[in-house]
Amino acid sequence: MRRSCAGLLPSGGQKLFNNRITWSITHMAQAGLLERPRRGVTRITGRGRKALAGHPDRVDMKVLSRFAEYREFRARRRRPAESAGEADLSPADASPLELIPHLVAEAHAALADELVERLRGAPPEFLGRCVVKLLSRMGYGGPEGEVRRLGGPG
Repeated sequence: MRRSCAGLLPSGGQKLFNNRITWSITHMAQAGLLERPRRGVTRITGRGRKALAGHPDRVDMKVLSRFAEYREFRARRRRPAESAGEADLSPADASPLELIPHLVAEAHAALADELVERLRGAPPEFLGRCVVKLLSRMGYGGPEGEVRRLGGPG
């Protein structure tokens, strides 16, 4: 029985529909079907138009797996569990409690990949502002948070 997308995730922090859309965009962007030039903006690529023309009813993970970039993305997401010496668990073989650490590691890896991708696509000044903001939030600069960027990029 399929769950309705109208409700919230079990954590209660996000609507299920929004979560599914966000993950769909992430997966399609990793396959090169979509691009995200800036926050809140997603645009279909030429490759995405071809994939949609070839699969007008459904673009799923099976379709995405035809692209080398997507296969690499999926392989990168598995590395944290493998490096810990744990075998890949399938949902059929594991309890939900056993799957949680793997799913969290996958989500962290996907978020890290997306962050790196966005930082690489941004101007150097943006990276400088991000570093300053990060250092400030980490507590550098004392109680007043006096962290500032000196100089320019490069």
